[in-house]
Amino acid sequence: MLLIVALSYGTEPVKILSDILIKEPNNQVIAKKDVVIYYEDYTIYCDKAIYDKNSKTITLIGHVHLINVVNQENIYGKMGKLNLSTKQGYFLDAYGKLHNIYFVANKITKDDKVYFIKKGVVSTCKIDKELKDKKLRLCVFSAKVTNKYVYANSNILAYKKLPILYIPYGIFPVGKRRSGLLPPLIGSNTYNAFIYQQPIYFAISQDKDMTITPEYRNNEGEGLSFQYRQAFTKKDYINFNTYYFKEPSTPGEWWYGRDLSTFRSNRYRLDIFGRYDGIDFKLDTISDPYFMQDMYFKSIQRTIPYLTSYVNYEKDNKDFFADVSFHFFYDTTSNTNAYTLQRLPEIDFLWKNHPLFDNIYYNISAQNTYFYREDGLKGDRLIVNPNLTKTLSLGPFTNSTNINFLGTKYIALNQSGYKSSTYQVLFQNKTFFSKNFHIKSLNINNFYELSYNYQPINNTNNPIFDYKDYQSNQNYLDFKINNAFTYNGYNFANVYLEDGYTFLKEYAFPTYLSSLNSFVTSASYQNSNLIVHKPLLPLRTTITFRPFQNLSYTIDSFYDFNKNEFPEENQYINVNFKKFNFYLGDSTAKDINRKYTLNQQSYGASYAYKAFNINGGIIHDDISGHDVSRYLNLTYNGECYSVSLSFQEYFDGTRNQYINYVLLTFNVFNLEHLTVPISR
Repeated sequence: MLLIVALSYGTEPVKILSDILIKEPNNQVIAKKDVVIYYEDYTIYCDKAIYDKNSKTITLIGHVHLINVVNQENIYGKMGKLNLSTKQGYFLDAYGKLHNIYFVANKITKDDKVYFIKKGVVSTCKIDKELKDKKLRLCVFSAKVTNKYVYANSNILAYKKLPILYIPYGIFPVGKRRSGLLPPLIGSNTYNAFIYQQPIYFAISQDKDMTITPEYRNNEGEGLSFQYRQAFTKKDYINFNTYYFKEPSTPGEWWYGRDLSTFRSNRYRLDIFGRYDGIDFKLDTISDPYFMQDMYFKSIQRTIPYLTSYVNYEKDNKDFFADVSFHFFYDTTSNTNAYTLQRLPEIDFLWKNHPLFDNIYYNISAQNTYFYREDGLKGDRLIVNPNLTKTLSLGPFTNSTNINFLGTKYIALNQSGYKSSTYQVLFQNKTFFSKNFHIKSLNINNFYELSYNYQPINNTNNPIFDYKDYQSNQNYLDFKINNAFTYNGYNFANVYLEDGYTFLKEYAFPTYLSSLNSFVTSASYQNSNLIVHKPLLPLRTTITFRPFQNLSYTIDSFYDFNKNEFPEENQYINVNFKKFNFYLGDSTAKDINRKYTLNQQSYGASYAYKAFNINGGIIHDDISGHDVSRYLNLTYNGECYSVSLSFQEYFDGTRNQYINYVLLTFNVFNLEHLTVPISR
């Protein structure tokens, strides 16, 4: 076994370990074979080291490896020299990693925490001597690497043996939150041959940042968006967003078919939201109703029907909950916002469940809302809602009885002819029962619910502001069954059934239903031409079948026995096979005359192969005979970069034409991933 010799110099924090250690008379120490040097946060490995005590300089020879975890330095080299006092030195034929930047260089010079690379390559891809010509990299004549940025001179961006772009001077962020350019978006659409957006990120401090994005469209004009974020505490923050766009002074072809009274050459969106001292707030407004449709590329942004501004404060404790809010809505589907109903303000109070008698609990809720709009019915509404609940358990059965008193008062209405107050009582009794069956490896979990609902008061001719104003008779039974089937622990099927019987012998024929209760309390109930005069309510059926883990089928439907019709039906199929996914959806809804009010099909698929991913889809509307939307996305995810090409088409019914988009986004060296949200 080899003898390890260690040498330490008094108060000097230098420790040298090696198989052979020689002290020279000129205050030099020579260490050979398996040399390890410890100095402050540094650990250095090499074959041979010569340490000069006078100059505190150490020469490193053969298989040099320097590690500093604190400063995130990891350097390999053929040889090197380092002054342990000044932290200055150099390494020859070097490669390694500084922070998140990999490098290979003929020579790298160290000046404390700053490094200078001479004739080398840098990348966020993992590179070394063997891989430096096989990945995306920046070939630099010289570069300076700090703990915040890489400053590179006379650079060539290259991939494998292919030079892509010459960059005279470049600055790249190091670490997780650094100011700099984010990946741009390049594209075109039906009205613009060229679209360019370039986000610029500013990491102001740990608790605040900012992004400015200049934008150019060769026909529509130029724009600028601005985002500022700041965290005050873990809960309090503000997010300030503006989007300004300057169009030509005369309407372009994208305004054809629109109400030109809404045309603005200076277009904008102002979106500010946050929380401060328990108050949540948001201001969201736009210059015109077509701004979202014209300016944004994602469907979820282009099709927002309402923008919401609000101020909200709530108080919650074990006894009560209180909430005060102001809500203002901007209707993006209309040329005017004059008919949009605002809630200015709305005050909610809930006295939570408290015992009244044995197993009987009560709660009281109250709501006062002032409904305002420029044109149309407006006024104040007060709702008081005491509620009694009794729960009783009898063996496997649980019974819950609820009596709900609802009083509504309308004040200061601007139109006459309406009732000023309404009252109603709702009695509801629910009985729950669950039973599980086991047949060898097959388990069937069953949950049953039987409920009775009775509301004798039928209020009509009261103002209608929202769903709470719809008040109609109820007298019906409702039965629900929920089954889950598992085999050897695998859930291969779920079945949900719900049906009912109304003693009133009439119900409203539904469209777009979310629950069976809609049949007897629907807003359309007061519309007599939608009434079915039969006692048996439609059957709700939801079945999910998963015969294999990569295949699932779901159907959610209503069947009306009296009309022998499916007023609503939704079906979905999803198939996964290795890296391939396919889905198919079909949604239909009909009115009482069996006319389709909804008839759409959706198709989509995705496939991943190594670093490539492709996905696309179509939504087709049978009523209009058009595809509502089509999209195809192609993405390549490299080790330290990604490129995405997106093709999108949306049908514009106003112009009776498709609006096309082609968008290219690329993320070189994963710069986008270097910018993360503020920690709050």
